Amino acid sequence: MTMDFKYTGEDPNIINESKILIIEDDRVERMMIRQLLENYGFKNIEEAANGQEGVQKTKEFDPDLVILDMSMPVMDGFEYCKIIRSDPDYNLVTILVQTGLTDLEDQNRIFKAGATDYVTKPVRHYEMAARSFIHLERALIVRELKAFRKRVEKELEAAKQLQTVIMPDNKTIKEASSAYNIIINSHFQPSSEMGGDFWGIHALDSDRLAIYNVDFAGHGINAALNTFRLHTLMHTYRLETNLEAGDYMTWLNNHLAALLPPDQYATMFYGIIDCK
Repeated sequence: MTMDFKYTGEDPNIINESKILIIEDDRVERMMIRQLLENYGFKNIEEAANGQEGVQKTKEFDPDLVILDMSMPVMDGFEYCKIIRSDPDYNLVTILVQTGLTDLEDQNRIFKAGATDYVTKPVRHYEMAARSFIHLERALIVRELKAFRKRVEKELEAAKQLQTVIMPDNKTIKEASSAYNIIINSHFQPSSEMGGDFWGIHALDSDRLAIYNVDFAGHGINAALNTFRLHTLMHTYRLETNLEAGDYMTWLNNHLAALLPPDQYATMFYGIIDCK
C-alpha cells in the first residue's frame, strides 16, 4: 500500500495520542484500513465487526475517531450513530463514515444519523488518510479545550468557595450577637457565575459594632478579585475607634482607588451600631 498523502500538521501528538476505532463487518476491509493507518504511524487502533460491538468498544476505548461502515449485520451504522449520539459522554466523538451509498437521500440520512463526514467506497486511501488527519486534528483541539474548560471550572468553583470564607460564619455571628445583645440574621445566595458581593461585621469596641455590605460592579474573575482586594484592605487596616463611618469610607475609598483597575468600582453600605 503506497503512502501518497503526507500529513503537514505541526503537532506529532495527533499520531502518537489519537485513538481510532474501525467498525466494519468485512475483515479484509478492516485490515486494509488498519494497515493504512499504521503506515502513517498510528498505534492506538481497535476494531469491531458490527455496530453492536462498536458501541461496546466505543465505551471501553473512548476513541477520538470512529471509521464506520453503514451497512453491517447485527447492528448497522445508522443504529450505532443513534445510540452514540444519544450518550452525552460520546456525542461529540468524530464519526467518519465509509459507504457505498451515493444517492443524495442516503447521504442526507447519513448526516442526519450523526455522522461527521463520509468517504465513498471504493475508498481512495489518500482521501481516507487526509480526512482522518483533519478530523483528528480537530478532535485533539476539542479534547484540549474540554480539559481546559474542566480545569477552569474547577478553579472557579474553588474561588467561589473562597468567597464564602471571607464572610462571617455562624460561629462569628453567634458570638457577635451574644457580645452586643443583638440579633443578626443573614442570607447569601451566590449567582451561577462568580460575582463581587460580600458582607461582614467587626467589633470596634465593647459598645460598637461595624456592619457592611459590598457589591462590586460586574461579574466574573475581576469582580471576585476585587472582593479579595477590599476584604484584605479592610482587615489589614482595622478601623480606628475614633473614626466615624463617613470618615472611614473616605479613607477606604482613597486606598481602594489606588488598587482597582480603571472603570471598576463598588457600591458599599457601611454602618456602625452603637449598642450603648
